[in-house]
Amino acid sequence: MRRPFAAGCALTVLLAASCRRPPGARQVRAAFFSGEETSFGIPDVRTREASLWWLERSYPLAAYRVELKEPVFLQLRTFGTLRLLVLSGRLDLRVGPAATVVGAGAYASVPAGTSYRARPLGKDPARLLVWLMPDRQNAVPIEAPPEDARGER
Repeated sequence: MRRPFAAGCALTVLLAASCRRPPGARQVRAAFFSGEETSFGIPDVRTREASLWWLERSYPLAAYRVELKEPVFLQLRTFGTLRLLVLSGRLDLRVGPAATVVGAGAYASVPAGTSYRARPLGKDPARLLVWLMPDRQNAVPIEAPPEDARGER
């Protein structure tokens, strides 16, 4: 069971690292985030200067490629285990009470129910890959945003 999952994660990382906009991925405007946490754990983005691509929305794994620009930051309490992989840039990353500055290649795991915050540092945007693995007991199917909130580029 773990081998297909690991292969899927590796494929997602390769897709995200190899191209700016993965084939078949949809880009969603930051306007989609209205200030409320969503069922799949991607939080309010506090500015319009953010890009988000859905790489895969298969249950129970959701993979997203997120590009953060100043002064955007992510902050939420997760509903499931969250994995973050920094592709480029530097982030001030806080998971629960622990805080650290991370760069490209850094990997973080955020347990379910833990608060985290990611804030980009420097002039270059931070690009990261986010996987959400919902808590099996409280898992809900991952849903697309409402039609009027989607934005294609």
